[in-house]
This record gives sequence, structure tokens and C-alpha cells, in this order.
Amino acid sequence: MPGINEDGSELSAQFIFDIISIFNVEEFFNHVYLTNISWFGFIKDGNNFNYYNLDSSLIEELTYGFIEEMRIVEPKAITPLSKEVEKTLKKMKDKYNLQYELGPRIPHPYYYSNFPSRYSTGIEKYCNIIKEYMRKD
Repeated sequence: MPGINEDGSELSAQFIFDIISIFNVEEFFNHVYLTNISWFGFIKDGNNFNYYNLDSSLIEELTYGFIEEMRIVEPKAITPLSKEVEKTLKKMKDKYNLQYELGPRIPHPYYYSNFPSRYSTGIEKYCNIIKEYMRKD
């Protein structure tokens, strides 16, 4: 991407890639659909800016887009990867009739990927949740 001059890998992405490699790509993506409530990243004053800090009208637009995406995908469950995402999904269920089960919340990959002492615990936690959903298929 223009203007991006970093040589290293993004640690949260590497964490997810490591999980995918445990299952193999085809098996993983036959059971897991990865997405975000917002398809966009936001920057304010040069720093990452989370969707839930946006103006309420923009959050509404993201909400409608996410709900439409879920209607297309028809997931068995949605697993939130942070407290804020869990809060947003619960609001969607209550206010906007999001009709899908919410799985157990687990910490965002950042929580595990940026702290080596947590890495293997995080991989195990994510893999166990994915295996549980695979058994339900």
C-alpha cells in the first residue's frame, strides 16, 4: 500500500495465520468465516481509531452492513473477539434483531500475539472453540 513502509509482520495477523495452519487452509475456511463489524480501519490524529468511537450515525451504517452480511453468510454462531465487539453484538441482537447465536467472547488476537507468554494459551483457546463448532457440523 502506498505510504506504508514497515518491514515486520502484523502480530495479530500472524497469530491468526498460525491458527489457520494448524487446521490447514481449506478445513479452516470450511468452518470459519472471518469478518469485522467494520470493513474499514479508521485513523484519527495518526492513531488507530475503533469503530465504536465513531459518531452514532456512522455506527448505525456499520451495524446495518454487518447485519446484512450475516444474513448472507448465515453463521451458526458469532464469536466476539473483544468486550467492545461483544457489547456491540448484544446491542444488535436487542435493537436490530440480529438472529444468530453469540459464542463465547475471547480476547482479541492482539492480547495473545503481542505477549509471548500468552501466545500458546491463545492458540489453544482459539483452536478449542473452532474444534467445538466443527463437532457441531
